[in-house]
Amino acid sequence: MKVAIIDLGTNSARLYIYKSAKRRPFQRILRVKAPAKLGEGLFNSGLLEDSAVERTLKIFDEFYSIIKKHDVDLIQVVATSALREARDRKRVVNPIKEKYDIDIKVISGKEEARLIAKGVIHTLKLEDPDYLLIDIGGGSTEVSIISNNKIIFSESLPLGSSRNQQTFLHHIPPVQRVPGKGIQAMRDNIQEILNKTVPKECIKRIPMVIGTSGAIRAYRRVVSNKSDKQVFLVSGLRSLLSDMKNMSREELLHVPRLEAKRTDTILSAGIILDEICRFFNSQYIYASSVSLKDGILADLEKKHN
Repeated sequence: MKVAIIDLGTNSARLYIYKSAKRRPFQRILRVKAPAKLGEGLFNSGLLEDSAVERTLKIFDEFYSIIKKHDVDLIQVVATSALREARDRKRVVNPIKEKYDIDIKVISGKEEARLIAKGVIHTLKLEDPDYLLIDIGGGSTEVSIISNNKIIFSESLPLGSSRNQQTFLHHIPPVQRVPGKGIQAMRDNIQEILNKTVPKECIKRIPMVIGTSGAIRAYRRVVSNKSDKQVFLVSGLRSLLSDMKNMSREELLHVPRLEAKRTDTILSAGIILDEICRFFNSQYIYASSVSLKDGILADLEKKHN
């Protein structure tokens, strides 16, 4: 059995192809990532930009061509925050349905958080009793608490690297002395959202964070200074943020091991990560490659078996 999964995120579109024999785990045979940037300008207007729609449809054509070459048995297409919020999401959903007879499943934030958490439990061997899961996307951030391999809290928050860049920071370096804008306003907003969303019984010290997004892996590479070290300190993140907050785009391009494609939203993502760690008094961050697709696969494996 061969399965293709397409994840239409706010910043990137991803294609994964897996194969599996009966009662055996799925094995990845292909991964392709493309910068769709569906969320470009979206979080201020609520509408998709023409260029974002054109890019996404072109990328989907390329993905479908790859899928046909691999003769897959099942295609699953999921979309997250950008298409959840776009009032004109049909500009992407309808052409794909008409051309390929494929339905895009625009999943809720709650379902996205559940799938990511399920993917972590299914994929990683967790030894500590409590873990905090953080997945920072372009338009939303999924936060879950796992206790003894069970999900006790899971939610999607209206926080994201692109969303918060557009809403609070605006420029590189961020705007200053503008009421309701800038770094401190963004930090205050994150804490307000966390206090409103996380149940009181779940607010406790959780030392270890599992980070499951590209932005968190990017911080790991910069902070840890080692390509093979997956855990880094929150204190190291805060030190780096202090250095980065006044950097221009050109200066960010010279930060060692930071990919050029991340310069536009890396500070925004880091502030979100920092504030969630502060809320739960976390000290360590484990940067994992687990993602939404692992939760989808866990569901498929259960059904397939």
